[in-house]
Amino acid sequence: MDGKTRKWRDDITLTKEQEQLILGGILGDAGIRMGNPKSHNARITFTQSIKQYEYCTWKYGILKTL
Repeated sequence: MDGKTRKWRDDITLTKEQEQLILGGILGDAGIRMGNPKSHNARITFTQSIKQYEYCTWKYGILKTL
């Protein structure tokens, strides 16, 4: 890993609300997987139906700083 990538990762901090939303999502309606075979980072995806639009935008509002 180069220094630029390392610094970017070190600068990320989660609020308690963001942490709980991510952990709760992984246990519920979210998925977590590796991006590709060479990836060092995992991806979290939240999938909702159009009926859950307001709920999804609420989640986005909490996580958009990331």
